[in-house]
Amino acid sequence: MRQLLKLFSIMVIGFFLQNYLAFAEMKKADEAFAKGDYQEAFTEYMDEATKGTAQAQYIIGIYYRDGIIGPKDYSQAIIWLGKAANQGHIYAQYNIGVLFSDGKGIPQNYGVAIKWFILAAEKGLPLAQHSLGVLLQNGLGVPKDLEGATNLFILAADQGYGLSQANLGYMYAMGIFFPQDYVLAHMWYNIAAKHGVSSVKKSVKQAEKMMSTRQIEQAKAMADKWFEKHKNTE
Repeated sequence: MRQLLKLFSIMVIGFFLQNYLAFAEMKKADEAFAKGDYQEAFTEYMDEATKGTAQAQYIIGIYYRDGIIGPKDYSQAIIWLGKAANQGHIYAQYNIGVLFSDGKGIPQNYGVAIKWFILAAEKGLPLAQHSLGVLLQNGLGVPKDLEGATNLFILAADQGYGLSQANLGYMYAMGIFFPQDYVLAHMWYNIAAKHGVSSVKKSVKQAEKMMSTRQIEQAKAMADKWFEKHKNTE
């Protein structure tokens, strides 16, 4: 029994020591990156990435994808993002999905993109929920599914994701899936605008042409209530 307890203690100490060292190395890399020493940061991140640290693997993937210290290399980006994604790194899962959806570095493959978007969307990432919704809405890689797409847009919109909010506004304005409703369209456009989607300003004006003054005030009040309800998640 004592031997088992001793072995367990050694394992626990080893686990925390390993994670402490990994944290220290990542901190060193983060500090170098913050100072603009991207090459030094890359060296530190790569050291941790080769040891299997998912966050470091993700960052190395972004280095290659964006060409931070050299030419863009999508094939290497996919390799390193894939390593992190296979460990459950939510942003790696989303970003590798984007590469497959856009066909960057690999042949475009919506089916594979959907697989990765689903994994990240199920963990609550609004970026992935929106991207998956767009593929379902347009029938890319899967049969068109407006109900599934709408549910995903709502999930992302409720987390403050502006593009999903704008999309819901458009769907209400055009009567896509929902009955046409300019009040709700205006509400979602307003919410999206406050989340940085400047392109909806024109849509707001178009919706207002179809609305009475009372309806416009109603839509604005509904948007205010939405923000009040979601103030703790903003």
